[in-house]
Amino acid sequence: MVTAAVERTRATRFPYIRSLDGLRGLLVFPVAAFHFSLTAATDPADRHILAPGAFFAPSAFFALSGFLITSLLMVEHERTGSIDGRGFWARRFRRLLPASVFVVLVVVAVGAVLPQWWGPLPVPDIASALFSVQNWWSIHLANTDQAYRLLGPLGVYWSLAVEEQFYLGLFLVVFVASRTRHMIRWLTAALVTIGTLSIISLVVVQSSPQREFFGTDSRASELVAGCLVAVAFHHWGWPKGRWWGWAAWIALAATA
Repeated sequence: MVTAAVERTRATRFPYIRSLDGLRGLLVFPVAAFHFSLTAATDPADRHILAPGAFFAPSAFFALSGFLITSLLMVEHERTGSIDGRGFWARRFRRLLPASVFVVLVVVAVGAVLPQWWGPLPVPDIASALFSVQNWWSIHLANTDQAYRLLGPLGVYWSLAVEEQFYLGLFLVVFVASRTRHMIRWLTAALVTIGTLSIISLVVVQSSPQREFFGTDSRASELVAGCLVAVAFHHWGWPKGRWWGWAAWIALAATA
């Protein structure tokens, strides 16, 4: 009985994984190099040399985000028997909102003091960053003569917007699945359906490259991939054996 209680306690604690922080740190470099290349290289071919793997990095970030958020929700359900929506969103806001607002304020202030850098920013650009809809605003700008604003200082908020919008949908899916007798089964079915529809939409619907790059629906399959890994690990446990580590290094090298 004591052993079972100990095992249950271990199962309901999401472990800190240092390698995930390390991977996220590595993924920052190609993204930063790509943004540097926008001003350092005029030839698009040179940008790929300066920033190899830059377009893969957001996909990897999304997969990691899906994995972490799903793991946290499932561990909470395992520990408490329910999903606390108010607590979940309070934690998200505490983690993301202060830094996001601070950066926006700094960018606006710098633009006002040093107009030669980027000048006063349009209100829609600021609002879309603050309200997590920057990705859809970027899609709109891409179809106008204001497309150059995609390279503005707040344009990077598009990925945060995709994640926040997906978190809303994911929370609802996990919450509904947690109300059923077979949570894992229903959650897996819902995630597979969402991921499949996302992939089908990319293949069937002929959208612009900007629409496919910034769209939450077109990015959903990447987030879902991480969610499914979290479900598998939660259900079957963490993989053991050295070969998993070697497989991870091989996969990482293949994406470089």
